[in-house]
Amino acid sequence: MVNASRTAVRGPRIAAASRVRAGAALALAALMLAGCRASGPLSAADARNAVLRPDDVPAGYTARRHRELPELSDADIDRLVACTKIARSFVVGDEPHADSPDFATGRFASGPAQLVASRVMLARSSDDLRESLTRLADGPAVHCFEPYFRVGFEQDLGSRPTVTMSNFAVRPLDVGRIGDQAAAFQGTVTMNTAGGPVQQDLDLYFVRSGRALVTVRAAGFDAPFDRHLAENLLSTIASRL
Repeated sequence: MVNASRTAVRGPRIAAASRVRAGAALALAALMLAGCRASGPLSAADARNAVLRPDDVPAGYTARRHRELPELSDADIDRLVACTKIARSFVVGDEPHADSPDFATGRFASGPAQLVASRVMLARSSDDLRESLTRLADGPAVHCFEPYFRVGFEQDLGSRPTVTMSNFAVRPLDVGRIGDQAAAFQGTVTMNTAGGPVQQDLDLYFVRSGRALVTVRAAGFDAPFDRHLAENLLSTIASRL
């Protein structure tokens, strides 16, 4: 009688344990599927979902139509790719990609002013990006970007006939631990205007997250762009990929 009673009690317990194990297995499978989905975007829609949004930037920033700057010539692109040995897709958007609007605050004609914009490009695999990011993180790559920044400054405020440029320099930036790989550069220049000298900065960030390349361009006019804000925005984009 005692054995029969124990068997009767164990039956419901075994069934309950089986249900718990089954539920845990389903939960684990769901987590694994979520992890697989989060490991890298699969379509251009994912890229569009990841770029900067109006609620990502601080109050006071307004969205405006994206403007590609600098507008590099084919010869400029060829020289940059040859110098850095990076994939051409880093410079030319010939892979599936999405651009955010340009988010700006202040007036660039009377400063101080700030602007930030982002792009997410999808490579066929992470291998297509890994070697290029490694090359960008190497010290010599910074000199390859000097023409890129010079063209950018010349096409912006430097395009005005009364403005001259001086103290031009490009240096690497420390991005920290964002995404799987990262590299960044900063170009600085003094714009000599009729109203006096104005400092202009342009920061260019590259972050790889799986097979996605995040590019952020952050510009400061009469005041550097907030580096802490730039890194927070990069982290926000990377967290969506």
